[in-house]
Amino acid sequence: NDLVTGPQADIRITTRGSEFYWGLTAVFAIGALLVLAWAQLQGLNRRFYLKNVALSCVIMSITYFTMASNLGWVGIPVEWQRSSDKVAGTTRQIFWVRYIGWMLSFPLILSNLYFTAGLSWPSLGNGTVFAWFFVIGRLLGALVSTTYKWGYYVFCLFGYFYLCFDLLVPARSHANKTLNTAFSVYTLPALLYAGLLWILYPIAWGVSEGGNYIAPDSEAVFYGVIDLFAFMFVPIYTLVTLRKVD
Repeated sequence: NDLVTGPQADIRITTRGSEFYWGLTAVFAIGALLVLAWAQLQGLNRRFYLKNVALSCVIMSITYFTMASNLGWVGIPVEWQRSSDKVAGTTRQIFWVRYIGWMLSFPLILSNLYFTAGLSWPSLGNGTVFAWFFVIGRLLGALVSTTYKWGYYVFCLFGYFYLCFDLLVPARSHANKTLNTAFSVYTLPALLYAGLLWILYPIAWGVSEGGNYIAPDSEAVFYGVIDLFAFMFVPIYTLVTLRKVD
């Protein structure tokens, strides 16, 4: 339906990509239910952290449901046309709904990190703004068909580097002063995010929406695996380690 998706895309997901999205829809939904059930067994202070993770999983499940249904996208002319059959064509399918999911989920994950480190709401608000730089820069770049898309990519990287600094310098310093098990509870998750998972997002963008090197099905797997770790596996690990906090 052009009223929903805009112009049709030559380079788009196939049945395999859709099935992968359906699978992640189920995984995130099950994760949300399990974490919510776990939350009922915890005290009120701990429930806040568990419900943040559960809500993040719900948001990502809805996001992947939308993409699995082949909705929430628009066809954008590619900057570079490739010779490979898998990315042959002039327009590429861009799932803008993915970025909405990230914009809603990132603050939830950040709130667990910032509050675990003992930081305040203003610190979280500041971090959230730069997380949105990280997300919106890639969204705007994906929706632009010319070389200007890489300018937005730079704004995305600016948000990423600020978040890395904030989590690994002032926030980590504060966590070391306030937590009895700072490394496992805060530092290790922060390192996993800043040093591994988050940097994979710009890489995935560069070879998919940005550079049109890989097919949308491969893009689905690349982003999907990162999302699983960023919004479910690592957050659940932090919930487990929080039991060690006095």
